[in-house]
Amino acid sequence: MIPEPPVRDVGVCEILSIQLKKLTLEAEIAQKVPLGRILDAAAELDVEYRASITFKLDNNKGPVIFKLYTNPVFVTPPPCRPGPKGDHEVHLRELPTYQKIWSLESLKDHKAEDSADDKVMVINATSKGAEVLARAWYSERGKCAVIRRPDGPCFACALCAAGKAGLRTGMFIWAG
Repeated sequence: MIPEPPVRDVGVCEILSIQLKKLTLEAEIAQKVPLGRILDAAAELDVEYRASITFKLDNNKGPVIFKLYTNPVFVTPPPCRPGPKGDHEVHLRELPTYQKIWSLESLKDHKAEDSADDKVMVINATSKGAEVLARAWYSERGKCAVIRRPDGPCFACALCAAGKAGLRTGMFIWAG
């Protein structure tokens, strides 16, 4: 059977704001500044910031905020060569692996750890601006992912790239 890719979402995901929050200095550095052992300018070099992005989704009541704790790696696989029937087929017993697709609206409450070990978490990021939100979700949770772009591989091959037979990220963005 040929697995069905996510349906194109017609919603809009909009970035409302990007914020940087100054984090407190490490105790060791903070103690040296008042004593004059380290200059204020040198202490500023050690200041860290935490970024967060606020999104507005069409069909969501309020804004959705993601804090960017990590800098994950995103990999885009190359296009595949379609088989004689078009997109690649999978065995019927593998079909359930391809059927759990997460929408943007359901992401905020989902934990990456909730996904089964043998399945790949697929995020439908086909609406306008959705890929940025999906990337922010992965950054907040510290997960790397495979991203399938238009004119990329078929759904079966892209999912395989994110699964155990590929990069083993277990995370996949279907971008549009």
